[in-house]
Order: sequence, then C-alpha cells, then structure tokens
Amino acid sequence: MNLLFAFFISFFLSEPIAVLKEFSTHKIDTVKTVSAVKTQYLAIDAKRKIFSQYSAPAKESGSAYFGYYEGTKLRMINANFYTDSSKVEADEYLNEMGSIILVYAKNSNYETKLSINPRTKINSMTENWFYFNNEVLIKWVRGGKVVPSGLAEFKQMGAALRADFPKHKKQFVDFASLQKIR
Repeated sequence: MNLLFAFFISFFLSEPIAVLKEFSTHKIDTVKTVSAVKTQYLAIDAKRKIFSQYSAPAKESGSAYFGYYEGTKLRMINANFYTDSSKVEADEYLNEMGSIILVYAKNSNYETKLSINPRTKINSMTENWFYFNNEVLIKWVRGGKVVPSGLAEFKQMGAALRADFPKHKKQFVDFASLQKIR
C-alpha cells in the first residue's frame, strides 16, 4: 500500500499541471464551455476598435504582431506570418486573467509566388477556430468541420498552440519596446 501511495504522490508531483489539465479536459461540458468562450470572444471583438493598439518589434522576417489592450490588460494578439506562397493571420483572444480562450486562424495559399507576381490571387483558404479551457484545446473547427479530439493531430495542434502562445504574449510584456498605433 505504501509503495502504491508513494508512486501516486511522485507521479502527481512530477507532472501536476499536465495531469490536472489532462483530467480537466474530460470533466468539462464542452458545449457549455465553448458557448461561454464565444460570449467572451464576441465581447472582446466588439471592443477591438476602442482598445489601445501596439505593435511589437518584428523578431522574424515575414511576421507582424499587434497587441490590443483594455486599459493595461492584454486582451487580444493579432499575429501575421507571410511566406512567398502563403499567409497566416491569427487572432488570439485572452480572458480577464490573460489566459488564452480562442484562436482564429486563416491560412491563405497564393496561386503563384508573391516574388513572381505581387498581385497574385488566393488559391485556397482555410479557417480554423481553436477553443480553450484553462489553456487546453477543447474544440477545433477546421473549414467548418469539427476535428475529433481523439485524433493525434488534435493533440499535436493543442500542444503546438500552447507552446506558441507564451512566445507571442511575451512580446507584449515590455511596454518600452512597443510602438503605440492608437
């Protein structure tokens, strides 16, 4: 009994956050949580035009980041990534505590490379909606279809988004490095 207890305690102490997040994905009412996220998203998006807007210095070629603030609270990050043949526009929405609740990403692929034809048309476009609870991906809608949460792709995408978000948010920590747009 003591050995089992010791294993149990060591397991939880070594990965407490991951374990709690894993358990939390199984105990939530996804429909209710997604509905609450949509309500928060709509409230943030409605205020987008009155938020203070700052741009972060570009750390990578072909990227641009914009932070939207309600007072001193970062409420949204707009990230744009460009290559010669595609563009990704992502809006990351944050709740009152600064945790990610929703990511909307639009992936566009061009007919030809921009370096060959700067006025090229979009060949294909995919919209992705990522819903989070406690910064854990709980629902993914790609091109209007729900991606099943049991797929390895779903889990990989959740891990990738969770890894990228702190990098995006970190760019808006130091106000001195930001340029105010409005």
